[in-house]
Amino acid sequence: MGQMALPCQMQLVMESLVPSNGILRPRIQKREESGLKEDVSEDVKGEECSGSQLMKVLDDHPVYLETFMNTLSLILKGDGPLPFNYRRYLAIMASARHQSLVLVRSQMAAFSSVGGNQEWLCGLHAAPGKLCSISELNRILAHRPWILSSQHIQNLMKGSWSLSEVVHAIVIMLHFHALSSLVHGTGIEQHLISPSSADPNPLPPPPSRFITNVLF
Repeated sequence: MGQMALPCQMQLVMESLVPSNGILRPRIQKREESGLKEDVSEDVKGEECSGSQLMKVLDDHPVYLETFMNTLSLILKGDGPLPFNYRRYLAIMASARHQSLVLVRSQMAAFSSVGGNQEWLCGLHAAPGKLCSISELNRILAHRPWILSSQHIQNLMKGSWSLSEVVHAIVIMLHFHALSSLVHGTGIEQHLISPSSADPNPLPPPPSRFITNVLF
């Protein structure tokens, strides 16, 4: 199967958050659907992972599913040094690195729900400098994690980042890098962005104000 074509508008959103060069474009294969876990909360269904399809995949692994949901809730909604809008923006940045339209859109909605500044979604050039400064670390963790060194952390701490904030940010980015691979590899991405998708609750298209062709 050839490379998956990205919708034009969402392609522009992705490009505004991460350069297109050097990004892996996975081959997606269809996956047979299994039963839906009925007792998953609406919050997780609608917000975190394009819920129903991901839960169909994880429903066969209840022990992992429980740990997964607890971890997601903890890093995004639990106590921690980073404000909630920063957490969601970091999730968007991490998901964009692997071009997961599903996760980018769901985290855009979550970013808005916690009062995030919509202008930031035009790209890193519109986000605070603090978030811009961690973009390089996001790139390294996504594509070449073996070159990460203490110097990268120290450089951030010389700016406006504290050690606890850096650790929190790294956990969020790594989680969404891994989750992007899961969403691509299990066919969830293909199912939810395909025009022929039979999903009863497809993700809405992004508002036009999110669209930009400005690269950084």
